[in-house]
Amino acid sequence: MSSKKQGSSPTDPEKRRQFLVLLFSRAVLITALLGSTIFFNLRGSLSFLSVSQVMLYGIVVVVYLGTVASLLWLKFGRLNIGLHVQGQIVFDVLVAAFLVYLTGGVESPFCFFLALPVIVTTVFSSRRGTFLTAGLSCLFLGAVFILENRGILPVMPGGRSGPPPATGRIVYLLALNYTAYFAIAWLSGTLGEKLRRTGRKLEETEIDLERLEVSVRRAEKMAALGKMAAGMAHEIRNPLASISGAVQVLKKAPGFADADRRLMDIILRETRRLDALLTNFLAYARPRELRPKLCDLGELVEETVSVYAGSLDGNRPLVCTEIEKLSARVDADQIRQVLWNLLKNAVEAAPARVWVRLRTAADDAGVRRVVIEVADDGEAIAADIRERIFEPFFTTKEEGSGLGLATVSRIVEAHGGSISLGSPAGGGNRFSVLLPGVPGVNYE
Repeated sequence: MSSKKQGSSPTDPEKRRQFLVLLFSRAVLITALLGSTIFFNLRGSLSFLSVSQVMLYGIVVVVYLGTVASLLWLKFGRLNIGLHVQGQIVFDVLVAAFLVYLTGGVESPFCFFLALPVIVTTVFSSRRGTFLTAGLSCLFLGAVFILENRGILPVMPGGRSGPPPATGRIVYLLALNYTAYFAIAWLSGTLGEKLRRTGRKLEETEIDLERLEVSVRRAEKMAALGKMAAGMAHEIRNPLASISGAVQVLKKAPGFADADRRLMDIILRETRRLDALLTNFLAYARPRELRPKLCDLGELVEETVSVYAGSLDGNRPLVCTEIEKLSARVDADQIRQVLWNLLKNAVEAAPARVWVRLRTAADDAGVRRVVIEVADDGEAIAADIRERIFEPFFTTKEEGSGLGLATVSRIVEAHGGSISLGSPAGGGNRFSVLLPGVPGVNYE
């Protein structure tokens, strides 16, 4: 019987538990069969055992020995549960078929025993495996009839009373049992598949919930840390401003040598750098509340690019645009900040040219999205750096804060969008910002 679960680990706790249930159920069933046989023998006051009864007791002993052997193998050996279960199911079909043979062949009241391995297969195998087991049960039941009918197997003296059944009754009983086996296979297989799918979904949901809990706890810690750090940053800015102001006053006073004034310039430069760093940190740690409204995104992008390009000197790269007239529901000021930061990064990386493109594209679900692309012709960012490029405080620049792209990512996510970094076919780097489209607006 082919099984999708055949490759399960030999030490899989769930498979071991199910296998133990199989062994226990078989032991209980065979014990009930043994008890009922002994009871009827005593009630009939038989002074001797028939051949069929001896064989029946032999079956019980074999099953008990097999169960004990399986338990010992399970405890001390390295048991491959999947393969061993398949062997056990085949063994159960053989035992059931032999029991049917001993108790009347196709007319045996124990024909239902051949349906039990079909049900067991449902627990360990796919629906295909369940139907294969049903087919095996039908094959053995038919074999018992054919071998008896052709005289290859003798009719057991204690197994049948009266004349052999007519051919029509044989066909009827075989058809009835075959139908029952396959009906059980279909029903149990269907239920088994549904239970397995439900189990997988529950497991996936549980994993997602655990991840969500971890994310929430991390977010809570980061929020608390960010709040504390933002308060500290705010308090640092005040004495920093005082230091900067005092140095500017001292610099204007007479009596200082040129070397002293150079040191003052260094202090002023570093205080400005620290102030910019604190400004970026506060923008990241204390994000402004989002105030989205419907606006002409094309006009917003053109305006921001124009202002930024105007601030560049003649030695800077050329900024080219390809902008469609599109509407989007965004916080205009924050999207300007996103574009400004991306332009700053691109200009610092590009030797000759930067491209800004505004267009639409379909996501994986076929929904139209607004896309802002900022690309440069500089050296492509390495793959290991690309994976961390949006992490807070990660930077490859000597004087970078590592908060620019982290702030960009946070703003884009707050809008329900996403940002990614890729490398165009011609080289360089391309940042792509996907923003949700506006319901009811045709972006085709």
